[in-house]
Amino acid sequence: MPLTLDKLIGAYKQVLPLTKTNVLTTVAGLPFTLFDRAGVPAAGSLNPGNTTTGIVPVDTDATGYPVLDNPLGTDKLYLSRVAINGSVAMSLDLYDVLFMAGQTTIPTSGTTTVALTSRPSFSGRVPFLADGATRDWSRVELFIQASSALSNHVHTCSIDYLDQDGNAGNTGNVSTQQITVNRWIRCPLAAGDRGVQEITGYNVNGVASAAGSVSVLAARRLGSFRTQGGLSSLYGPDYTGLPELYGNSAIVMVCRADSTSSGTPDVLIEVAHMDPDA
Repeated sequence: MPLTLDKLIGAYKQVLPLTKTNVLTTVAGLPFTLFDRAGVPAAGSLNPGNTTTGIVPVDTDATGYPVLDNPLGTDKLYLSRVAINGSVAMSLDLYDVLFMAGQTTIPTSGTTTVALTSRPSFSGRVPFLADGATRDWSRVELFIQASSALSNHVHTCSIDYLDQDGNAGNTGNVSTQQITVNRWIRCPLAAGDRGVQEITGYNVNGVASAAGSVSVLAARRLGSFRTQGGLSSLYGPDYTGLPELYGNSAIVMVCRADSTSSGTPDVLIEVAHMDPDA
């Protein structure tokens, strides 16, 4: 049965803060994670700390993520409202981080290839299509994360993955030259691919005098929102579209400031617990 307004009004709702009190220097219009900034929740680490298998982050396994209530019975979780108050004008994206690996230092020559074996699966955090049986892999995006500032040299990185059908793919080399710390670099998929099931590894291509370190990640966007400096914005279920969350979702916010500062965004997210089949 469809989700209805009556269900939403009567649903148990959890309100979670995502507040940052430590300003980050940014580049106007480009995405930067605020995961390691002080606030509520407390600051997390940009280093996943795993270059062997990679990790599937969950809300309770590290600081930085808001902790969700587990749904009871046959209830499911849905992002129902988002309120934003920013000290500067910005767009803000919310993501469920599905998989991370790294960090890896950019080599000063050759290529550092990281093969991720015995990888944990993140399929349980990817919603189904309308048939109720097929995961919607098209919602999974790939990113390179600047875990530290990257030098002004011609170095690159590529991500190996399995596409929506389980076939091997590669993003091609993506420039990591002179990238500021905390930056998320969105990676393209190979021609004909429209989704990602797994990250199988990544390749960091170095050059003389290179410096800095990168991580790679897969994430599912929950929504994109906007606030003007000093003003509050409220987005209801008609805007959010009620994207599905999970009891262990690892939610982060990524800002795309209009200027060169993230400011100190103050975000509240409302999570509704509903049984879609009731």
